[in-house]
Amino acid sequence: MEITPNTLMYTLVISIGLGIILGLFLFFFGRKKGKQKLGMIGLFISIIGGAIGPILPLLVLVFFTFLISRKSPVDSTADESIKEADKDQTGSAL
Repeated sequence: MEITPNTLMYTLVISIGLGIILGLFLFFFGRKKGKQKLGMIGLFISIIGGAIGPILPLLVLVFFTFLISRKSPVDSTADESIKEADKDQTGSAL
């Protein structure tokens, strides 16, 4: 099979279309989970990845789905939990 400019153009259009579709999934999934910024970033990176290659939007989908669905790290530190435990046992803070 010979690679022509038309073949390259069709491959690029299909890859970008795939990136848009998968990116929209990321956008709405991020919006549903309350992480609109990650969803928007995933949309743009998926479109750019589609322009680079047809497999990259799938990798972006997996990565950003993981980032959006994971819970935020706990903000408390170990010192705060020790103070809370001491307060509960003695009735006053140290």
